[in-house]
Amino acid sequence: MFPSRILKQFNGSSKIKVLSYLNSNHATLLTPFEVTWNVMKNLSNEKARFKREMKLAEGNKELAEEMAKFPPPEDHIILVQHAPTYTVGRNFRMTSDNKKEGNNNFKGLGEAEELPKFHGGIPIFKIERGGDVTYHGPGQLTAYFVFDLEKEGRKKDLRRFVEDLEVSE
Repeated sequence: MFPSRILKQFNGSSKIKVLSYLNSNHATLLTPFEVTWNVMKNLSNEKARFKREMKLAEGNKELAEEMAKFPPPEDHIILVQHAPTYTVGRNFRMTSDNKKEGNNNFKGLGEAEELPKFHGGIPIFKIERGGDVTYHGPGQLTAYFVFDLEKEGRKKDLRRFVEDLEVSE
C-alpha cells in the first residue's frame, strides 16, 4: 500500500490515474515489458509536449487563453506484472571477464561488445534509466510513476520523491 502522505503530496490540482493490468478475477496479467515501456514513454511525451506548448503560449495572450481551456495531462501510476524480462540501464558496463561485482545475470556472455537481444530465452531491453541490470517477472508487482514533479506545490526533487515512496507507515 502506498503511504497516504505520498498520495496527498501528489493529489493537489490534478488527479492520479491508476492503470492496472488485471483480469476479471483481479489476478495480474503478465504484460510484455515493451508494452509498458511504450505506454510510459507516450505518457511522458504527452506531459513534455503540453509543457512546451504552455511555454510557447506565455508571450501570446490569445494563445494562452486557448491553451488554458485544456487541462494538463494526468499523473499516472502503472501497476503491472511483467513477463520475464531483463532491463539494462545506462550504468551497465559489460566487462571482458563478465565478473562485474553484484551482477551475475549475464554470466557466460564472454567478450560480447553489444548486448544480445535475449539471454537464456529471456528478452533484454536497453533503456534510458540510470540503473544496472534488473530482472522483472511473474510474482513481482511493479509500480511505475509518471508524475510531473514540477507542478505547483511539489518539491521538484526526484530523490525525495523516491525516498518518500520507500517510507512505510
